[in-house]
Amino acid sequence: MDNAVFNAMTKFAKDTPSLNGFVKVFTTWGVVLLAVLILLVYLRGRFRDDAVERLARVIGTGLAAVVAYGISEVIKEVVKRPRPWTTHLNSFILAPHETSYSFPSNHAIVVGAVIMGLWLSRDVFITFIATIDGLLVAASRLYLGAHYFSDVIVGLLLGLIIAAIVSPLTSRLLHPTIENIADGKYRKIVTSRPKKLLELTDRRKFKPLDTNLL
Repeated sequence: MDNAVFNAMTKFAKDTPSLNGFVKVFTTWGVVLLAVLILLVYLRGRFRDDAVERLARVIGTGLAAVVAYGISEVIKEVVKRPRPWTTHLNSFILAPHETSYSFPSNHAIVVGAVIMGLWLSRDVFITFIATIDGLLVAASRLYLGAHYFSDVIVGLLLGLIIAAIVSPLTSRLLHPTIENIADGKYRKIVTSRPKKLLELTDRRKFKPLDTNLL
């Protein structure tokens, strides 16, 4: 399976020279776009009633991506799978010959973590864009010959699982702190919504009018 997909993708890359330059740039800048989308989710979340929870989830997304990358590096050192160019010497490979190991794909595991984290952040529109962008980044690793199919698929799945654990946990831990920030002088970092004004009819301070006197 790995060799079949690898050969098909590198052949496709060889047959589409007009895409080569774009994909080589996109494989990096697509990840940068994900970071921008995370920022947009935060900015849009400031205008929502559940801004505290949304910010907690956004922070959880970033943390999940960092944790996912770290786990990926550990797995690489344990598995020590050679990069495709070490065994496919005659293939059309556009990726630079990096010294790191192949399994799993760092790009894919980070992408998977960001996609899951953003889905949990409740901003469907931005997350939909991020999902398309992330999957294209993952596919670009195959197009460039940087990874095998299993490197990318396992990376995506691990990223999804890691974010599904890290994001809710981070949200639960950070929620009280973010809520306190929202109640203080740095409120605008969390939300653009003003504090609710005290109503004059607040029953904690004003007794209801005795209708028997009317």
